[in-house]
Order: sequence, then structure tokens, then C-alpha cells
Amino acid sequence: MNNNWDRKYTIDLHGQNSDDAIIKLSNALFSFSNNENLDELEIIVGKGTGVLKIFIRDFLEKEGHFFIETEERDSFIVLKNNLKW
Repeated sequence: MNNNWDRKYTIDLHGQNSDDAIIKLSNALFSFSNNENLDELEIIVGKGTGVLKIFIRDFLEKEGHFFIETEERDSFIVLKNNLKW
């Protein structure tokens, strides 16, 4: 996780199994949604086999989060509901 002075919060999940990743992601989403100083949450999943990426995409969709999938960093960017990309 970073605490940069920008308005983005980043977590790195690559190398995590699904159980550990979902715990870390749930905690990050809670912190992100409750911090008015943050606009974006970047979730880095890495390349790997692609299983984690599919798992995280499905989780974000099921939970109703607005997100963008990026190829350059193999990550997802979650935006707060009131923001447009």
C-alpha cells in the first residue's frame, strides 16, 4: 500500500492466493470508501496464470464497483461512485 500525496491508494496482490487476496482487497476497499481524500484504488494483480485477475474482476463486478482494467500494469483502477473516468 502506498500513502502518496496523490489521491490514489495502491495495493499489490500479485503472488497472493484467492483467500489472502480477498481479505487484503476487502480491507483496502473499506479503507478507500471511507477516506474522502482518495479518488482511486489501484489493485495490481500481475500477469501470472490469470486466475487472480479473473477472480478479482468477478469480485469487483459482483460487489458493484466501478473499475477500469489496465494492461500496462496488469491492474484494476476502482473509482468512487461519484467520479467519471
